[in-house]
Amino acid sequence: MDQYNPEITSAQTKSTGISSLYVLKTLCVFFVVVLHAPMEGTSFVFLDVGVPCFFIISGYFLYNPDLTKVTQRVMKGAYKALRLLLFLTVIYVLLGPPDGLPTTIPMIARWLFVSVPSRYGGHLWYLVSLFWGLLAFRFYLWIFKGKGIHWLIIPAFFGLFIGRYRFLLDGSTASIFVLNFISYALPCLAIGYLARKWETVLKKYRAIDFAVVISICAYMETVFVHFLSNGLPPMGPLLLTYPTAFAWFWVALQYKDFGKESFIETIGREHSARIYYWHPLFVWAFTVLDKNVSFGFHSFGAIYVFLATLILSILIGHISPYISRLIKKK
Repeated sequence: MDQYNPEITSAQTKSTGISSLYVLKTLCVFFVVVLHAPMEGTSFVFLDVGVPCFFIISGYFLYNPDLTKVTQRVMKGAYKALRLLLFLTVIYVLLGPPDGLPTTIPMIARWLFVSVPSRYGGHLWYLVSLFWGLLAFRFYLWIFKGKGIHWLIIPAFFGLFIGRYRFLLDGSTASIFVLNFISYALPCLAIGYLARKWETVLKKYRAIDFAVVISICAYMETVFVHFLSNGLPPMGPLLLTYPTAFAWFWVALQYKDFGKESFIETIGREHSARIYYWHPLFVWAFTVLDKNVSFGFHSFGAIYVFLATLILSILIGHISPYISRLIKKK
């Protein structure tokens, strides 16, 4: 159970014996694709739960009674996140170069703590958030020796007031700076970490009851906020985003064999990371293709993008071992 899993920072993960978490990852990465590609009949109500779930799962696998091992896992994850971030940033900047270089303090802060504002690379904010979140988590462990981890959940409220509740403060839409480690990675890593630490206690309660109630409340909150904000573009966490993500994660923990040995589990275990990182390439490609050949992209684009990226991930999985062998021989 304590076997380290770098989660979405690595496409190839070892078996943890928790098939349901991989099923949850498959669902969440599809939510992410739907956010970035057209899909008829979808709404934004639960789609934003995907990324918090990824962070929570990562935090879950960080935990170990030995604080030294926790520190090692945190730094290993941060290193992998940074290495992947640099590589993917180059790819997406070449695909859609940003407008100019950061010359002001807000722009420099955006490049450092959100992501390079590339046309198709905006989803890389996840890796930026994960990297800084892990470093912040490491710093907290160093200062407080692993005590008081629950205090790291409080920064999530920062995202509320510069996110979808910002209209209550100054009547404006959400800030791009809501997509940072303070609002997302750090609180969710702490939630997952504590869930692993207190898993024995969590098993005593029915997660499904909590999940149903909190999901209904989250839906009502989303509709209510959308109504009050006069249709301002939705971005950033709502009050119930993280409780909903935790509730779904908690349900998965209580049904660990759900989806065992299924293709959906395989997608979550081996392909969800690649689907997340590479799906904007197919959003771009299908958008260009749809201008010349109509094939229903505006109606079912998310399905096309998901399946195409899955096929790409499978091909990469078959090819990468041969490339690794060639590199080692040289």
